[in-house]
Amino acid sequence: MSTQTDLDWQNAAALDAALERRRLQLDLEWKDVAARAELSTQALRDIRNGASRPRARTIRRLELAVQWEPGSVRRVLGGGEPILMEDQPPQPGPPPEPLASRNPEDLEWDGELRGEPHLRSGEVLRWRRQPDGDIRYVLSRVTDGETESVWYTFSPERTIGFVVQYFREQLDKYSLDKIDKAGHRGA
Repeated sequence: MSTQTDLDWQNAAALDAALERRRLQLDLEWKDVAARAELSTQALRDIRNGASRPRARTIRRLELAVQWEPGSVRRVLGGGEPILMEDQPPQPGPPPEPLASRNPEDLEWDGELRGEPHLRSGEVLRWRRQPDGDIRYVLSRVTDGETESVWYTFSPERTIGFVVQYFREQLDKYSLDKIDKAGHRGA
């Protein structure tokens, strides 16, 4: 990956201001933005104040973390405005949907992840690429002897860290009982 030396980091204050506005719109703390971007809070702070010249991949993760379209950091550093992702639901977003009457163990998956660094004890993340290129993720966890499973479909640019963080944020806001009463069902 190449570094972003062609960007005008003299305008880092504009990037910091745009990130601050977006962070507040999404009702996030800086530590949440850092976690979504898979950065330490110090690394994020260094990017915001212009002390760090991140690589393209890091910039893209930051854009995804605040739901900006690719190239938005470049636009802001060049004096423009970021472009918000239109295909992403506004936060807090819809709740993840319970898996309707299917056991995730019985389905075929493209991949599976258990344990550190992203998952807690008793959690399993599985994924399957959809015909349209998006990826359906299912997070299952055992709580008090019962398995809860929720799914959500994300674009392929989303990182595992972002997906797990999203599920946790949503599950903190919505209990599975509320999701069931709202009529949301997975497939």
